[in-house]
Amino acid sequence: MKRIVGLACGLFALLALAACVQYPLGMTEEEWLLLTPEQQQEARLADAELRRAQALQAAAEAEERALAERNRLIDAYRNARPGDIAYCDIDPPDSGYGRVLVQPSSVTLVNGEQRRLQVLQESPRRSDYVWLTRDGGGRVELCGSTASGSGPVGACDSIWSIDLQFGREASTRISWTTPLSGGELTCSTVGGFGSPFGVPDYLL
Repeated sequence: MKRIVGLACGLFALLALAACVQYPLGMTEEEWLLLTPEQQQEARLADAELRRAQALQAAAEAEERALAERNRLIDAYRNARPGDIAYCDIDPPDSGYGRVLVQPSSVTLVNGEQRRLQVLQESPRRSDYVWLTRDGGGRVELCGSTASGSGPVGACDSIWSIDLQFGREASTRISWTTPLSGGELTCSTVGGFGSPFGVPDYLL
């Protein structure tokens, strides 16, 4: 009985593997099997070249988007209205096992800007990311990150825009952003047009 079950599982695995097979240039299995070995090799080379070209195009498009976002943020800092720019400090928690460091721990944000920050813990030694965002309405959010660090995920700790009006300082205890839970996020805004300190260095 065990042998029959084992054979059935092996057959199922082979069928699943066969269903996942992808042939070069998007060919079907039938089209692929009609090719000679020489034609199959040519198709593999053409497929590899196509993938390289697609990767280069994707990289160029990503660079274009990054440049456009950088220029947008530079314009936002230069043309900021009173209250558009927030200055935030993150006071990490005392883990009881070793220091927790945030890099950078002091962050400038204009409305519509998002920054990725690195969190380093000494013991046990580990590295995480968090995201600090100021949305278009002026709210500041501190959120956890995907494992790859590609973007925010999960519940966030927030400071609402109304609490930052008229240059006031506001703080919130960090509860939801796991790597920094127990710490404190403090933000303030300044009046006047444009950034009093100019465009931040990381955008230049």
